[in-house]
Amino acid sequence: DKDDVLRYAERLSSRCLTVDVLVKVQRDPIQEDALHQ
Repeated sequence: DKDDVLRYAERLSSRCLTVDVLVKVQRDPIQEDALHQ
């Protein structure tokens, strides 16, 4: 049971990190365009 919970927590945290990176990567070019205008 503990292993399942730990595995699930790892999967969630890694997914959150992936989403964070994707959001930052997608947001940066938009912010740069806004700054240059």
